Amino acid sequence: MADVLFQEWRDRNENTKYPFSESATLINDEGDFLPNNIFLDARFYPVGGGPRQYLSKISIDADDVTFTLSDAANDLATATFNKVTPPAEIELVDDYGRPAGVIVSTSAMLSIFSGWGLGDHLFDVGEAEFSATAVIPTPQVGLRGFVLGDGSFFAKDVKLVGCDGIILTMSDGNVVVNVVGEPLFKRVICDAVGAFETPRFIKTINGIEPDNYGNFGFYIGTQRVSDPVLRLRKTQNGFAIYAVGALLHDNSRVI
Repeated sequence: MADVLFQEWRDRNENTKYPFSESATLINDEGDFLPNNIFLDARFYPVGGGPRQYLSKISIDADDVTFTLSDAANDLATATFNKVTPPAEIELVDDYGRPAGVIVSTSAMLSIFSGWGLGDHLFDVGEAEFSATAVIPTPQVGLRGFVLGDGSFFAKDVKLVGCDGIILTMSDGNVVVNVVGEPLFKRVICDAVGAFETPRFIKTINGIEPDNYGNFGFYIGTQRVSDPVLRLRKTQNGFAIYAVGALLHDNSRVI
């Protein structure tokens, strides 16, 4: 048998409604009654849960009991256990399988549900609201996981890998997704030999950034002479910079 820590805590709350709110009636319109000491302790932390979380439904079937935790807007989490051999600790999970809370009780106390009728036993917030001290607010912010193509949810360590023209870079601590594209992606899938290489774009030239369209402009001009010798010529792979005229022996230039 596992050791029980903080027995004084359990003894002090044995005759109170905790972890339910003191204002909870613990009885629904159908006459289903929850004893004061049905739960010894509890903590609830469903992602995105709102205020006034409560035990909204107790579902009984031939083998199992299912608790449903809700707030004013949505069902937040569930926990299922065998009604003949209930555990002393019940773990709740949300729709994506993420931990959402834990209820501490005893097998003897939870066995009372084996005597309830089959079906759903519903409670409203005034009948089975949990104490505010038992609820830990967990806002629904940021990226917490991925819903895969088969509908399953992945929320553990995630590695982001760019492929098929997707380049991932870091900028100021943020992940930047660059979509480059593979013009011959169908051929690459069948034959990776000579596959398209992802271009590495110029970001700045001498600290000067491109315009809003990612373009750099090169122009010939001077305020010193009206006919500068510098020339720009477009080539197959880019452009060439050169000067017109011929060099003399003294390295002077004839135009």
